[in-house]
Order: sequence, then structure tokens, then C-alpha cells
Amino acid sequence: MNRHLVSIGVALVDAGVRPDTIGWLIELLGSVRRTYLPLPGIESDARQTVVHFRVESRELVLVAVRPRLGGWLRIAPDGSQDSGSLGGPASSEVMPWLFAWLLDGPGSGPASVPTGVDADRQRREK
Repeated sequence: MNRHLVSIGVALVDAGVRPDTIGWLIELLGSVRRTYLPLPGIESDARQTVVHFRVESRELVLVAVRPRLGGWLRIAPDGSQDSGSLGGPASSEVMPWLFAWLLDGPGSGPASVPTGVDADRQRREK
């Protein structure tokens, strides 16, 4: 675990996020396999935890309703948005794509991120 994941974990604890949700979010973020992750804004209440990353004019929002159930939202500089679910077997495969877009810019990785059934179907077709 790198120091950026540790910092994010501490921020999740400070925000009052449940330990099981913290574990799941850190597991997801660990699948990104990057040495740098920006420190996000975090909001948490009894219903959900919102983890909001911002780099330049790109935004990535992760929402955890409970461990293994959540979603993501990308907001591009032009205001366009796309979203998907987190919690299935493809979640750890989606995270690197999302962070490539956030950290490296829209020209990196695919234009759309495979999610849920689509990611499972693409994996089976390989």
C-alpha cells in the first residue's frame, strides 16, 4: 500500500466511514496500481459515502452505498457525464481505466469505460 492510499484511508476514517466500506474502497483504489492518487473530497452519512476526485477540469466521483455496492460518475471538462456501477467482478478492472482518464487526460485509454455486463461480456469474448 502506497502513501497515497494510506492518506485516503486516513481521510475516510476521519470522515466517519464504516470500516468495512473503507476496506472495500481501499481495495478498489489499490487495483489502480498507480504511485500517485490525488487526495479526494469525502462526504459520508448513514446512507452513502461519496469520494470526489478532481484533476484539472476532470472529475471522478465514487459512491459507496455499502461494501460491494456503489457506482462511479465521470464529469468531463465540457460538462458531459457518464456513469456506471461498482460492486461486481469487473469493478477492479474498471478502476484503472477511470483513473487513466482522470490523471492522464481524455486522450488516454478508451473513450468509454466498460462496466457491469459489458465488461463481463468483453472479458469472455477475449
